[in-house]
Amino acid sequence: MVFLALKLQWNRKEESRNLVENALRVSPDVPQVTRYVAKYFRAEGAIDKSLEILKKAVELAPQSSFLHHQIGLCYKQEFAKMFTVKMNEQRVPLDEKMAKVAECIHYFKKSVEIKPSNLHAKVNLAEAYGENRQLEEAEKIYTDVLEDPFLGVSDKQYTLNNYALFLLYKKKNEPSAICHFKAAYEIQLRTSSRVQAGKKLKQIAKQRLKTNTGDSEAYEIFSFVYMQDGQKKKAMEYSLKAKQFSSFNAEDLSALCDEKLNI
Repeated sequence: MVFLALKLQWNRKEESRNLVENALRVSPDVPQVTRYVAKYFRAEGAIDKSLEILKKAVELAPQSSFLHHQIGLCYKQEFAKMFTVKMNEQRVPLDEKMAKVAECIHYFKKSVEIKPSNLHAKVNLAEAYGENRQLEEAEKIYTDVLEDPFLGVSDKQYTLNNYALFLLYKKKNEPSAICHFKAAYEIQLRTSSRVQAGKKLKQIAKQRLKTNTGDSEAYEIFSFVYMQDGQKKKAMEYSLKAKQFSSFNAEDLSALCDEKLNI
């Protein structure tokens, strides 16, 4: 019943809501039911309701990595909302933001302790560490995950993209971020991670060209993205522009990225 509600959530809202409420009424103390009901409410933006259900569920199943992860995601969503202040609203004080990040860290860390193979909880923990300026702890998680020889292709793409965001915004290391965005984009899986990596690469290239119209690496980035998308003519045009403005060529830049990625 709950799984059906999750499937219907985005196109038949009223029906899915009725299914969820009925499931909660029939099986209020069944962890398998309550955890997915909570997931439903979180996706709907009803975070308080989701937290209420999850915290009751975690009392019944304290060793559930899934439940701790879901609670952490609720706090992460609340943290993100703190930055979307509307006009005439007061900004959320820094200590309140940091308290919310601490909640995220607590629950993501517990989720990983219970189930070390929970990749998304690990990456979410790294993100929370980044927000808390615990950069070494965050970087260790990312590098440990990416060094795992058994890491699946989809998980690798997801981690590379998140690590690139961390490098770009938390460590202010644009060259390394570019290399990791490229590595994520090279993986030909149609995912939100790949879409985001491509957008970020284009944003970086556009910003660099605003500063310097002769930035060869910006042209090389565009060439790379278009080549990965199968648009060889456009890729070649940008590659030629890159060579016009620099003695560096695409192979040199690729070698530099390989070095940064330790490939």
